Amino acid sequence: MREIPKSDKIIRSGKWNLKPGFELFEKTIGILGTGKIGINTAKVFKALGCNLIGFSRTEKQEFKDLGGKYFSDKLDFFAQADLISVHLPANEKTKHTVGKQELKAMKETAFIINTARGAIIDEKALIQSLENKEIAGAGIDVFEKEPIAIENKLLKLDNVVLTPHIAYKTEEALQRRAEVTVKNIIDFLEDKDTNKVG
Repeated sequence: MREIPKSDKIIRSGKWNLKPGFELFEKTIGILGTGKIGINTAKVFKALGCNLIGFSRTEKQEFKDLGGKYFSDKLDFFAQADLISVHLPANEKTKHTVGKQELKAMKETAFIINTARGAIIDEKALIQSLENKEIAGAGIDVFEKEPIAIENKLLKLDNVVLTPHIAYKTEEALQRRAEVTVKNIIDFLEDKDTNKVG
C-alpha cells in the first residue's frame, strides 16, 4: 500500500518523489480463514486500527471478540475488503477458493496477500486481474508450483511483491517446529494423543 519496492527503485535511480500511498488505519481487512494463524494476524491488524471482517468454515468467538464481523456470502466479503489476507489450509475443498469471481468482486484499490498455500488462489486468474489492474496489487509468498518457474508472468508484473515461501521461515519458527516434532515422536512412542490426526 506504500509501494516500498517502487520507492526503493526510485531512490536507487537518483530520483526522490513518489505519489502518496495509503494507510492501513481504518481500512477493512478481510481475514480469509480464521483459524489460529488467521486470528493472530487479525490481532496485528486490529492493533493498527483496522476494521476486521472474516470468511471461514467455522466462526470463532475470539475473532468476534476482536470486533470481527463474519460474512456468509463470499463475494460480498471480497467486495467489502480493502485488503484480503489468506489463511486457509491447502486441501481439495480450498483449492482455488480465490478465483476469477472473487477477484472481480474486489475493489480496484484493494490488495490480496497470500502467505498460506499457493493452490488457494487461482494463479492464472490472479495474473489476469493484476495485468488488467482490476485490483491494486498483491503480496504473494506461496505459489501453485514451487519454486516459481522463470516464465511465470507474476515475475514481470510491477503491482505484486513476491517472496520465496519465507513467511514461516525464521530461526525461531524452525526451532519451535523441531521441538514440536521431537515432542510428537516421544509422545507417539509413549502412546499419548498429542497432536493426533485422525
